[in-house]
Amino acid sequence: MLNNINVPTFLLTDAVPSHWSNLDILECVNRFYTDIVCALFNASCASVPRKRHNFYKYWWDEELTLLKETAIQSINLWSALGKPRMGTEFDCMRRDKLLYKLAINKVNK
Repeated sequence: MLNNINVPTFLLTDAVPSHWSNLDILECVNRFYTDIVCALFNASCASVPRKRHNFYKYWWDEELTLLKETAIQSINLWSALGKPRMGTEFDCMRRDKLLYKLAINKVNK
């Protein structure tokens, strides 16, 4: 794809047409840049597989989503309270986090 790009090598020498202005040269450089970006984007589209964001987590289910949300809420509450190292919020955060991790391990086995 990059082979099809017209490289303006004449800009590197004194072979620039005398009737060209600085705007013409700038337009030529910008076109060259745009052609490279488009070629790289098209190459990535042709070679990099496009999958849904949860394609590789085929094992993910609604229960894991709920456990994750609960764990995040517990962690956010614990953080908002200054991340105490003891107390009900700490115990709740640890319990919810552990339940979430255990559920992931159970599903992946």
